[in-house]
Amino acid sequence: MYTTVSTQAPRSGMGFGTYDYQVRSCNEAGCGAFSNVLQVRSVPPPRTPTIQKSLQTRWTCAGKVKVACQIEWKAELGASRYEVRSTPERVVYSGPDTSVSKAHSSIYCAPTHIIRACNETGCSADSAPFAQGLLDLGEAGIPRRIPAPGVVDSDQPGLEGRGAAAWPSCPAG
Repeated sequence: MYTTVSTQAPRSGMGFGTYDYQVRSCNEAGCGAFSNVLQVRSVPPPRTPTIQKSLQTRWTCAGKVKVACQIEWKAELGASRYEVRSTPERVVYSGPDTSVSKAHSSIYCAPTHIIRACNETGCSADSAPFAQGLLDLGEAGIPRRIPAPGVVDSDQPGLEGRGAAAWPSCPAG
């Protein structure tokens, strides 16, 4: 129940959902009947997503350095798209997926990434910058121990929680 002398009743902090409202007017002589039910749909901006993995994998093919980068993040309720940025101005991905990767390209490679979730009513705040890990596989075809997800390889410090990459192939040509 909300009583006011105004013709408006502002609401804030409402979660996702549909809310029913009825109004009636009152004066010194009494109150009129309630109006028909009016349904209002609340779609707040989504919460800020969390980047779970950001990894650059490097290897060598016939003396040429190759890279592949991948980024994964947690889905947020109500998000219809995500914006991943490598700098405050450079959007490297905008779309509905919760992960991106590209072999033989450095498009998703950057020292840090920032993400936000968006829907029809707006966008979340930016996430804190997330540092991209580096996994150097060396020369393709030469066996090398690859750390399991969450395990720190003695040759590759700082990969905790960033996972491991599959062995890449060298493109023909």
